[in-house]
Amino acid sequence: MRLTDGQVVRHLSPIHEAGKAKRVRSYSCVFWVRVWDLTSRHAKARWQQAHDKLIEGMFGAYTVRSDPWPGAHAPGSG
Repeated sequence: MRLTDGQVVRHLSPIHEAGKAKRVRSYSCVFWVRVWDLTSRHAKARWQQAHDKLIEGMFGAYTVRSDPWPGAHAPGSG
């Protein structure tokens, strides 16, 4: 499913705001997310813009370099 920047912000802002407003912990907190970059070469500039503006604007982000996507099957296993 493709989402616009506005849709991403609308869906993720409540999580970000809940952390900042101390509704998750007794103190303000920031959520961390793992991010996989599987974009094609021609889309890398757009991906970097979205990552910097949207993801890191609301969350701490760790870009995964070698871990498989969760739930991904090993080759030949399914």
